[in-house]
Amino acid sequence: MKKPLSAQGLDVQDRRFIFKLADMVADYIEMDETPDSMNRLKALPEHWRYLLPLLCYYNEVNNGGHHQYLWNSQGAYRSLVAEGLKYYQADQFEKNYIEVMTLYKPGLYEVSNGASWESFQGTYKEDRYDRQDSLFFKLSPNLAELLAKVVRENLELYQ
Repeated sequence: MKKPLSAQGLDVQDRRFIFKLADMVADYIEMDETPDSMNRLKALPEHWRYLLPLLCYYNEVNNGGHHQYLWNSQGAYRSLVAEGLKYYQADQFEKNYIEVMTLYKPGLYEVSNGASWESFQGTYKEDRYDRQDSLFFKLSPNLAELLAKVVRENLELYQ
């Protein structure tokens, strides 16, 4: 039996600690591309369940905007992001994410729905999510900082 997840031993003042925590979650659930991996993630308590999807969302958007995030994520993961933003009361991020998902068109991103590299490039050029990307980058604290603050304030949940 695995030892429970714990932030014990992590320096919570380290500005990268929240990413280390997400890495711990990925290792704990043995993250891979299978549905079993997603089921293991969903089985975690809420305060652990949402860290990895939210930080993946944060990293993808920072790397290439919402367009890249949608291309590199899947449906179940996207719902965990929506739930996580609500759980962590990241209200401005949640509102922005809802707008992104309103603009989202599966046929442009899901290979199973006919998406291709050409559709990826075409939608990237049309700047579909420019307004939402701009807002995401302007929000302060950023999503990683907000999550780190919540974890620090509720450290007993993560021990």
